[in-house]
Amino acid sequence: MCIIISGPLGACWQADRVETALKEALRRYATGGRDASRLEVQVMEEGAFAALEMPAGTDITVISTCENLDNETIGNGTLGRIAALCRSRHLRLVCICRRQALPAKLLRKAGISEIWALDELLDDTDAALDSLLSPDTPLPLMVAGCDEAGRGPLAGPVFAAAVILPEGFYHPLLNDSKQMKEQDRELLRGIIQREALAWCVTPVSAQEIDRINILNASLLGMRRSLDGLRDASGAPVRPGLILVDGNRFNPYTTPEGVAVPHRCVVKGDARFAAVAAASVLAKTWRDEYMRRLALQYPQYGWDRNMGYPTPEHREAIRRSGPSPEHRKSFKWLPEEENLLF
Repeated sequence: MCIIISGPLGACWQADRVETALKEALRRYATGGRDASRLEVQVMEEGAFAALEMPAGTDITVISTCENLDNETIGNGTLGRIAALCRSRHLRLVCICRRQALPAKLLRKAGISEIWALDELLDDTDAALDSLLSPDTPLPLMVAGCDEAGRGPLAGPVFAAAVILPEGFYHPLLNDSKQMKEQDRELLRGIIQREALAWCVTPVSAQEIDRINILNASLLGMRRSLDGLRDASGAPVRPGLILVDGNRFNPYTTPEGVAVPHRCVVKGDARFAAVAAASVLAKTWRDEYMRRLALQYPQYGWDRNMGYPTPEHREAIRRSGPSPEHRKSFKWLPEEENLLF
């Protein structure tokens, strides 16, 4: 394998940091952890790279650097010219940058295969995630999106989901599940379950909610779903990064004892495809469960209200009392109605 490192190497960065990052890129990514000293590595400027003659079928990865990966860089910068050359020669192009501000569609159009954060290569993962985290950025990690459905209902479990989508996954209907039509959610459920690299949905019962409270139950469901991530063959899949909808999550360690970084993102289900997919699975699985439960307890109308505190639901509680599926730690009726069951 021949790795050509091309482009401006440190105009805005300290030279020693760039050198360290490039060496780490070779070791960690380009070689799969193998000895990089066995690779043929050429470092050259753009002009020399443009004039280079390469035999057909040569396995070459071009690694180029830039400070900010944005429209200006791609349109008028050195990286844009390198990307055009790589596209014409069918070469794999990887970019190392400090900040990424391009949507995924433009990255694919430019022919950039991967983006690595300088700080990640220098083992500053937090800074790397902050610099690369944007709704349309293909992150250099296997990302699991997590979300839940059913925190507000008076009855039934809360459902949590974790989803790892393939790079570049896109569907025009995918959004925060609460903003979608029911038929669109059901359509996407099948697509997500079929095309995701891994997914898992986990319920946490009303009894567990009463014992540990709804917030902890939601977080517990997410952890169980992360533990349960499997691919199509049933093999366990472990993420490199967790994106969680909301502002609360506890540090996660895999069953094998590996700590996985996470980021909480308010309204993440409207920003990140993996989180939106988790939102869709959690919502559709819970709705299906509540419709089945409504057959056992038809008086509460759970096939219509999904256990939420609608006037219909509360009137049924006044009339029939609570069921074993009701959350005892929730207020079923207004405080002035002190009903004892």
